[in-house]
Amino acid sequence: MDVEAKADHRTPGDVRKILASLDVKKGTSNLTVTFDGKTIGPDVIRYEESPIFAVALPKHNIFGTPAGVYDPRADNGYYALIRGLLQESKRSNSWAHIPDRFSHSL
Repeated sequence: MDVEAKADHRTPGDVRKILASLDVKKGTSNLTVTFDGKTIGPDVIRYEESPIFAVALPKHNIFGTPAGVYDPRADNGYYALIRGLLQESKRSNSWAHIPDRFSHSL
């Protein structure tokens, strides 16, 4: 879950507080991973919190936000580590939903 700090929340501590308020860990259940049409067990799914970082976005970026450097930023969420990927692997799907807060499909 990427969080964009508002004008009054510019410190790394404030960004961490925003992430904590989303309560991603508590509000998440029934996680699955599908890769090349096969469901992979939940043992590959891990909850992660990023270090604080800055991101530079160009004009016409996929987020539709103005170009510029956005700092500080942080991310937390569930990620899957799929070992031994082969070049012929063609497709993966990602979907996430937190009721009334966030929905993502890739």
